Amino acid sequence: MKKKVMFAVAFAAASLAAIFVLRAAGREPIAFDEVLVAGGIAVIGNDADCSKYEATVGDLYVSAHEITWGAMARIINAALDKKYVEIRNGKILPRVGLFPQYYDVIIEIEKNADVLVARSGDEVACREGAESLPASNISWYGMALFCNALSEANGLAPCYDLQSWDVVKGADGYRMPTFEEWEYAARGGAKSRGYAYAGSDDSLEVGWFAENSGGGTHPVGRLPPNELGLYDMSGNVHEFCTETFKPVITSARTKGSALQTSNRIWRGGSYASDTVGTYYFRQNINNPEYYFPFPDVGLRTVRAAGGRKRRE
Repeated sequence: MKKKVMFAVAFAAASLAAIFVLRAAGREPIAFDEVLVAGGIAVIGNDADCSKYEATVGDLYVSAHEITWGAMARIINAALDKKYVEIRNGKILPRVGLFPQYYDVIIEIEKNADVLVARSGDEVACREGAESLPASNISWYGMALFCNALSEANGLAPCYDLQSWDVVKGADGYRMPTFEEWEYAARGGAKSRGYAYAGSDDSLEVGWFAENSGGGTHPVGRLPPNELGLYDMSGNVHEFCTETFKPVITSARTKGSALQTSNRIWRGGSYASDTVGTYYFRQNINNPEYYFPFPDVGLRTVRAAGGRKRRE
C-alpha cells in the first residue's frame, strides 16, 4: 500500500496554483483553486474495460477540487442575474439554449434542500455546512450552461454553443473535460507514478466509495490528492465529461470499430459505487434528450492554458 508520502507536496502545488481570473465589469469573480497540468501524449484505457490507445492532451488548468455547492450557488446566481435560468415551482429551469424536449429541469431545489435554498425568485443560497460538499444532482445541460455563466462571471469566453452544445473553437472559458483529458489528469499526467487509483494503490486512502463514505458525499479535499494536486478524482462524486456523439472505444473487441454513442459520460466513481480504478467510465443508458440529474454525478472544470480571449 502506498502511503501518504506526496500529500504535503501535492497540497502545496494545488495551493500555489490558485485560479487566475479576469474581473468582468460589474461582477465579482468566482474564485476557486486550479492546477496547471502540462499536456503530453497519454495512453488511455486498460485494454479490458477500455481499449488502450494514445491521445494528445494539451496544457490545461484543472479545478483542484470538484466544484462545491458553495461555488455552485454563486454560479447559479450569476446565471440568474444573466437571465440564463429562472426559478419556477421549486425548480431551476433554462431560459436560453436548446434543451431536451421532454425534460428541461436543471435542478430540483426540493430534492437538494439539504444543500440549497431559494431565498427569492432570483437568488439561491448554499445551506450552512454544505459549502465544501461537491455539487451534484444537476443535469449535464445545466452543468454546461453553468460553465458558460462561470466563464462570463470571470471575464472569459464561454465554451459551449447553447444550440449544438459543441465546444466553441478557441474559447478560453470553463468546460467539462474530454474523456481523455479526465483520465490523463486522474492518472497524474506527466508526473504519473502508475497508481491504480488517483494518487494511491489504496482506493480508500484517496477516495470516498460505498465502503467508507457512509452513504453520502464528503467535503472536498479531505483525502490526499494525486500526483498533480487534484483531489477526489477517485470517489466522492462521479464527474461529467464533455463528449457527446463521439466514438468511444469500450473494449478490446471493438478496437477499430468503436461504439457510436450519443450518451453522456461520467468517470471516477462515487460515494455510492464500488471502488473503481482511474480507467473507469460509465455511459448513461439514456439518450441526451432524456438526460436527468443524478445525485452522485458532479463536475470538475478545465480550461485551456495559454492566451486568453476576453469576452467583451
